[in-house]
Amino acid sequence: GTYCVAMNVNDGSVKSDAAVIKLSSAGIVLWAKVLDHGGADGVNNIAEYNDTLLVAGYATEDARDAIVTRLNKADGATISAKKFSNLAGYNDEALSIEVTSDGIAFSVSMYPTSYSNSYYPYWINHFRMNNQGDITYHRRAEATIGFGAQTETIQNRATDDKGFIDLLNDTAAAGHSKCNKVGPYGQFDWGR
Repeated sequence: GTYCVAMNVNDGSVKSDAAVIKLSSAGIVLWAKVLDHGGADGVNNIAEYNDTLLVAGYATEDARDAIVTRLNKADGATISAKKFSNLAGYNDEALSIEVTSDGIAFSVSMYPTSYSNSYYPYWINHFRMNNQGDITYHRRAEATIGFGAQTETIQNRATDDKGFIDLLNDTAAAGHSKCNKVGPYGQFDWGR
């Protein structure tokens, strides 16, 4: 009967922070949590998992690092925060997060630091975590298969066969959309 809202405060500035707010069914603020890791921080998605909230976003030091934060659903206290960084010269940003039958799945957009737009990834990294927060799966899929460099990530979802679906939009080709299926071993299964 309650609600959680995730938002970015001062988005687009070096002072941006992620914020999570829990509201009662009447709209009364029960708690509010600012996720400030020092630089430009933000949130892209949130999911409920038992007595925790899972927050997918990014934290910035030299470049953006994807970050998954676990919050206590009752009071907003931080349980854990894990950063995910791939290669020097690239930004990483956690885009989606969801609960699956075997734990948690999330996807990370990876794009060069010379790009200012996180929606244009070169690769999408797919992760799965077990209930203890240990990474059990990590595969990198090329986001630009059949597309130009300006490929916007619309949505990522885990599939029952331990793979992922990536919904993409090619902004350079009159907004053509594409749905890619990535298999359980990170292979490109099909695209439409």
